[in-house]
Formats: sequence, structure tokens, C-alpha cells
Amino acid sequence: MKIQYRLTIIVSAIVITAIAALSMVLLSRATTMQLDEARQSQDRLAAEQTRNIQIQYEGYFRIIHTLAGIMADFDDLEPGMQRSRFEPMLESTLRSNEHVVGIFVVFKSNTIDPGMDAHFIDQSGNTATGQWASWYTRRTGVIEHLVYENVPEIMASIAANIRTATIDEPQPLTVMGTSTHLLKITVPVIHRQTNEIVGRIGINVDTKYIQPLVTAILNNNAEIDAISIYSANTTIIASPNVEQVGLPLKEGQKALYGTFADQAHDAVVQAKSFRFTGYSRILDETLAIILYPFSIGDTGVYWALMLGTNRDMILSDIRAMTIFAVSIALGVLLISMILVYAAAQTISKPIIKVALTLKDISGDEGDLTRVVEISSKDEIGDLARYFNATLEKIRDLVMVIKEQSACLFTIGS
Repeated sequence: MKIQYRLTIIVSAIVITAIAALSMVLLSRATTMQLDEARQSQDRLAAEQTRNIQIQYEGYFRIIHTLAGIMADFDDLEPGMQRSRFEPMLESTLRSNEHVVGIFVVFKSNTIDPGMDAHFIDQSGNTATGQWASWYTRRTGVIEHLVYENVPEIMASIAANIRTATIDEPQPLTVMGTSTHLLKITVPVIHRQTNEIVGRIGINVDTKYIQPLVTAILNNNAEIDAISIYSANTTIIASPNVEQVGLPLKEGQKALYGTFADQAHDAVVQAKSFRFTGYSRILDETLAIILYPFSIGDTGVYWALMLGTNRDMILSDIRAMTIFAVSIALGVLLISMILVYAAAQTISKPIIKVALTLKDISGDEGDLTRVVEISSKDEIGDLARYFNATLEKIRDLVMVIKEQSACLFTIGS
């Protein structure tokens, strides 16, 4: 193989190695930065959307906190008129909030309209003993005024002196002929003078009204391909697939989480953030999934929002960068090979001249008059000059030998 080819191959290999190493370092760094930015963007998006959910539920808490604050001053009203003053408030609150399926209040016996429970026996919203347990509900499609169905449960909460708001797990129920799930939210009614819990007021909210929020998030964010909201015990509260609502995470979305289902379940229960990357057989794509916990009112209860982002979309910029980098590298390599080949020819040309001169000298003629015509002032030029000097000495030696031979011939004759 000619020397210029060998030089071209050697230098090109060095250039390829250098370009490849540099490209790998740059692409690795770019990939890390892109994934970090994608994670931060996903976190920001999750925080933004959970805030929207919190705002919606803060509205419900605000309603019943306001009513609880008003009822806390029941002593300001004349006994016998107290519960009758509050009943219209309950009914009007239900009528003005379509998301609310029911609103109820339960007071301790003989507390409101003190000592007069017996006067209210068997009246609407009062128990058989006259205890105020008023409940307005539209479960059948029309507003009914009934006695609240779970008075013992509320009384137990009052007896336990629970001073915070509470939110129960969603319960399946038929509302207006449609199967759905209801959430029960309650707050205490605390007597202002005694600071004693005298009752609790609550509302029932249909989870179906969270669905439009989930759908809007999905439609308004092209990078999101999966979304769900889970209660504290992993019950699916909202999902684009409404058939999953009401099911536990590991049952309703096992195909989505795969081998990460147990970890996702634990993260929701423990109110911890959790993220992973996995392949979804349902969507036929790789998803970067985050579980983001968020608080519900002042209950101390945490729900979780799941967002799944298409990983291919996240890496699309990196792939474009890779293609660009490879194109630039190939261009640089081509130019480098041309330059290296030209440089190799420049370097090897004088050496080739020396080789050709030696070839002529070693032939049958043995022409010692040849010289290497190289004027470069580098090592190859030095080689040519030393070679020419060597030839000159050989010529001189040959001349001396010829002269001595001629003398010897003359003497011999």
C-alpha cells in the first residue's frame, strides 16, 4: 500500500475517533440536560394542574366553612327559630351549586334550639328524637328534604373532637339514574363562646365533575398522553377512561403501570412523588410517568395526580441534534480526508523521488549521475541532500578506481 494511502487511513482513523468521542460526550450531556428539563417541565405542569384541582375543591370547602361559621353563632338567634333560620341556607346552597349532590348538617342533641328537640320530632330534617340532622339531596333528580342517613357516623366524629375538615373515600352511588361516585366533605361547627364542637356540616360532591378538568388538561397539553387522579387509598377518581373510575390503581390501570404497580400504589398511599419510564401496551408507546401528591383543603389528606408524557416526544429534540451532529461529523470527516490525502501527497512526493532515483541507480545502467532534485528545508530535504552527497562520493570513488585501473593497465603493458 502506498505511503500516502497509509497516512490518509491513519490520520482519518484518528480524526474519526476524536469526532466520535467528542460527539458522544456532547450528545450524552445534551441528553442529560434535555431529560432534566423534561422532568422539571413535567413537575411544573403537575404542580400547575394540581393547583387547578385544589382551587375547585377549595370552593367546596369555602362553602361549608362559611355555613359552619354562620351556624356557630346560633345562640344569637331566639331558641325555636334557630334551625328554621338555617334550613333555607342549606337548600339555597344546594340549588346554586350543580356539582353538589347533597348538603347536610348534624348537631348534638338539644344543642341548637336548646332543650327543644322534642318539639321537632318527626319533622323534616329531624330524627325520631328531634335531633337536628337535616339533609337536602338531589339524588333522584328532584331536591328532597330528609333526615341524614349516617347520623351515628357524624356523632362519632363529633365525640372524637375532630376539629379539621374531612374528606372520605369516593363511594359508588346512583345519582339521577346514573352510576357514579360521591365524595363526602365535612367541617366542624365550633361554638364561638365555648369552643366546643356542637355539630358537623358536609356536602356530597359527584366525582364526574372532575372529568372535564382531566379532559381539558389532556387536550390542552400535546405532550401529555396519560392522566389520572387518585384518592388517598389509590381509588381512581378521574381518568380519560371513565370505566376505570372507582377502581383501585392496581386493578384499573395494571396494564399502564406493569411491574411498577406496587411502587405506584405505595407512593400514592404514602403521599410521595414517584416517577418511572415504562412501555404502555395500551398506548403502544414509552411513557415518562410522574405521580404528584397534593393536599385536599385542610383535611391533611393527600391525593395524587398522574401525568404520562410521551418519551419519544421528549427525545425528539435530542434525535434532531444527533442527526445534525452526525451530519456535521461526516462533513468534517470528508473534508479532513481530502486535506489529509493532499498533505500525504505533499509529504510522500519527495520520498517517492528518492525511491525512483535509487531504482534508476540499481538498474543495469547504474547511472550515478542522477541527483534528487528536492529543495525543501525539512527532514526530507535533508534526506535528499545527504543522498546526493553520498552519490557524489560514490562517483568520486568510481573515478579514482577508474584512474587507478588505467595506471595499472599502462604499467602492465
